[in-house]
Amino acid sequence: PEGKAAHAKPSPTTSRGGRGERELQLTLELIVNVADRDRRDVFATARALTGFGMVDQDRFVAAVSGFAAHPEVAYALCRNGSRALRELNAHQWRGWLEQIRRRLDGQNAAAAVDFTNRVEDYIKAALPPPREVSLERARPALGRFLTGLCGDRLRLAENDTAYTDTDAVYLPPKCSTFDTAQRNFDFYKTLLTYLWAQTAFGTWRIDVANFLYEHEDADKATALYRVLETLRLDACIERELPGIFRMAKQIGLQQSLLPGTDVWNDAALRLRKDGARSSDSIGLIKAVYAQAVPPAAAYQGAFMPARVHRAINQRAPENRRELREALAELLRRSGTADAKRSDTPFTLKFYEQALHTDFALQFGDEQVEVPARVRELLEQIVRDFGAVPSDALQPVRAAGDETAADGAAATTPEDAGAEPETEVKLPEWDYAVQKLRRDWCRVHLYPGADGDADFAAQTRAEYRGIVRKLNQTFEALREENRAVKRQTAGDEIDVDAATEALIDHIATNNEGDDKVFIRINKSERNVAVMFMVDASSSTHGQVNTIERKSLVLLCESLELLGDRYAVFGFSGNTRKHCRLYRVKDFDETYGAGVQRRIAGLAARDYTRIGAAVRYSAHRFAAVRAKTKVLIVISDGKPDDADGYRGDYGIEDTRKALLEARAGGVFAHCITIDKTAKEYLPYMYGHTNFSIVSRVEDLPFKMADIYRRITS
Repeated sequence: PEGKAAHAKPSPTTSRGGRGERELQLTLELIVNVADRDRRDVFATARALTGFGMVDQDRFVAAVSGFAAHPEVAYALCRNGSRALRELNAHQWRGWLEQIRRRLDGQNAAAAVDFTNRVEDYIKAALPPPREVSLERARPALGRFLTGLCGDRLRLAENDTAYTDTDAVYLPPKCSTFDTAQRNFDFYKTLLTYLWAQTAFGTWRIDVANFLYEHEDADKATALYRVLETLRLDACIERELPGIFRMAKQIGLQQSLLPGTDVWNDAALRLRKDGARSSDSIGLIKAVYAQAVPPAAAYQGAFMPARVHRAINQRAPENRRELREALAELLRRSGTADAKRSDTPFTLKFYEQALHTDFALQFGDEQVEVPARVRELLEQIVRDFGAVPSDALQPVRAAGDETAADGAAATTPEDAGAEPETEVKLPEWDYAVQKLRRDWCRVHLYPGADGDADFAAQTRAEYRGIVRKLNQTFEALREENRAVKRQTAGDEIDVDAATEALIDHIATNNEGDDKVFIRINKSERNVAVMFMVDASSSTHGQVNTIERKSLVLLCESLELLGDRYAVFGFSGNTRKHCRLYRVKDFDETYGAGVQRRIAGLAARDYTRIGAAVRYSAHRFAAVRAKTKVLIVISDGKPDDADGYRGDYGIEDTRKALLEARAGGVFAHCITIDKTAKEYLPYMYGHTNFSIVSRVEDLPFKMADIYRRITS
């Protein structure tokens, strides 16, 4: 029909009312006279035409009939026409047939046949090349590009509005602004670069809260700041990433957006200088405030100060706490003469450069080498605040230390000097001597610390769509209640049986059958599952956040299913301090307390997996369940400060898993470690682990694995 979409495939309903395959085959055979030709081509065409409606079928048959006087051309059209009918709209179809006729008018049947056989060339020329690029398709390439820019500091996410909150870069789901797919992909790449540049070159290294409220019209101030920062970031990217700058210029993005007034020209000159900072853009807002706001640059994305402020405030307490802990550990390992003076702060000098900051760290009179993790934390704090507060350079005391300086961070119980609920001594496998060391590890169980009381509600609101999908998945796991009819007692009347009994009583004057009830058998799932969640320092940041959000989503769905489940976090520092954090025990109700403990599950210390696995087997021993499942969620291989890494940690973990399996506990590991295939098959078995390529997929993977291994 006219107006048919160029690439639309026939829907199942379009064949209603159309001819059948056999009728089409006979019709085409009569037209093209296939007595001496291969009938298979006609069979294939007839089969393909059954996917079209009557109108399209008649159009095709009429076209073949129109060339019946030229059997070779009619046969070529019969062989190739169904593809053209599918891909071309009515106007393009008529144009294709006209091109065939023109070649016949020149008395050149061979040319007409050749042109018909090359239908793909005509379709390619007739249809415009696809120009739209989806984020889903571009994500792998853009993700690698973002990783090259900043490692895993920023994640890539989807949003209708392009912006960054300094935790993630949000890009729109589709881009079709430009006339080719390549140019639209280049626009995605440019947009990603400028959003990354806001974090790399300090756009948000300002007092965001004051920025929002110090101007009478906060929206106008934000719009002006966006334009000023665009001018500054243009210059930064031109200096540091000239290839990206040239690419943006080639697709027409680098165009002057300024009105050309002296005020704006002066602002542009100042912000293009090497060494210009976001503070210069802030200072210029008053100078240009009376001016009209120039149109926004499309490649800069929106500015969301409130969301940036929220993201910074959420991660700042944890960054400060972890920095203080890392500095305390640095003191313990340094052997410096003043190591015991943990109440003495470090001093720090930093030298800001274009894409990175160099640090000189000193304790007392001694220069201290800056470890990679400490450097990463310092850089993050500097990116957020422009400097490192002196209280963040105060090492955590060995015991009884106060909370992080701003008091906002959730402290772990041992930091607050709390005694563990229990202490269990567990063995460990020493593969070097092939011996199980008895009572080697001391496992301390602490109650989980309370975190943000609103974390669960915020997670549910953020992932409303995912919650619905997960709930549907778990509701499907619940076995249907089975109705057993003709019972002497039950939950309701069996109408059919009662009717038969009454008829029998009237006919025979007997008492009749008393089996007139229906009993509902409720099939109970006899499953107990423990989630052992990696709370080591390597999960700090995005991984820890996604772990906690995943637990909220999973617990919400598990409540529908009714399975018994427990949640523990694990970390530790040497065999004497293997720590577990009770988030939810088997007999606990999922309520506000559990939700707060999920929110308070913080990243710290090391990954001694073997001790965590053995403790889970110890807890499972007291649980009566037909199916016992341990799901370990970790971001990497076993590791600890006392040599529990490499082959030693892998062998001990494998031994612990074998012991658990012998005790009736089935274990499965979910990891985001891309190198996990090198060691997980050996530890867990070839089918008992799952690798999540993107941390954002963790909620889905956890739900899928749970469904698969407990159903």
